[in-house]
Amino acid sequence: MTAQTPRGYDVRQPRTITPPCENCAQLIDVGLLLEPHGSHVKVRLVKDFDDLSPPDVHLSLHSDTLRLVKDGEPAASVGLPARSYTLLATGSAGAEAEFGACAERWGLHEVNFTFRGRDEIARSRGQIELSEDELKLGEVSSAYLKAHMHRSYPDTPAFRRVLQAIWHQVSTAGEVFSVGTIMPDRTAHGGTGWAVELARHWGKPVHMFDQERKRWFVWKDRDWAEEQPPVITRERFAGTGTRSLSDEGTTAIHALFERSFGER
Repeated sequence: MTAQTPRGYDVRQPRTITPPCENCAQLIDVGLLLEPHGSHVKVRLVKDFDDLSPPDVHLSLHSDTLRLVKDGEPAASVGLPARSYTLLATGSAGAEAEFGACAERWGLHEVNFTFRGRDEIARSRGQIELSEDELKLGEVSSAYLKAHMHRSYPDTPAFRRVLQAIWHQVSTAGEVFSVGTIMPDRTAHGGTGWAVELARHWGKPVHMFDQERKRWFVWKDRDWAEEQPPVITRERFAGTGTRSLSDEGTTAIHALFERSFGER
């Protein structure tokens, strides 16, 4: 039996029989989940007879031939049309607004998570208003936030809802692109640094354009490493960053879309 997971379902979590097959999990002896990674497919064992939490099989296949991928063999990006991609954001001003403008210009889908009563929405295209129950999924305590971000944030209902909306932005994203400043403690400056922290916590690829150093960095082996300007490879990706977007930051976002989808 084969089935396709629903659009937007995060195949990284949980490690069980996924929708739409979870209701008939008792009829399945062995469950495999195929997770796309560019031109490669990662094979995940999610059920092995009575073992509902089997160990990772560490197998990757080529999506065209299904032959095994050799260790260290890079995955090529799949040349899907721009309309196959979706930008995930929260409609904030600055970097997110620029990501949204570029998504519209290049013909990508755009989703902006927000909540009732919110002020200052810079992007309304593809807006999704989260309910109170949905917002609670992204609840985080002030103590946890301070421990991981090494600084305090406003303890107000509005700001807490912004952080909860960021949780929805990152949870189904395959990768995260951010524009801002990398702090000495390796966190990203500002409230949108929470998006970077969530992505790192969940093991998602994170790319950061540092406006002060005017270079791209990638989170790798528990630290930031300088990288060549990246391209967008996941169909659902998050675009976030500072409200104080510089000219260099604007150029970096435009160049990211040009490298990924061609000139406009």
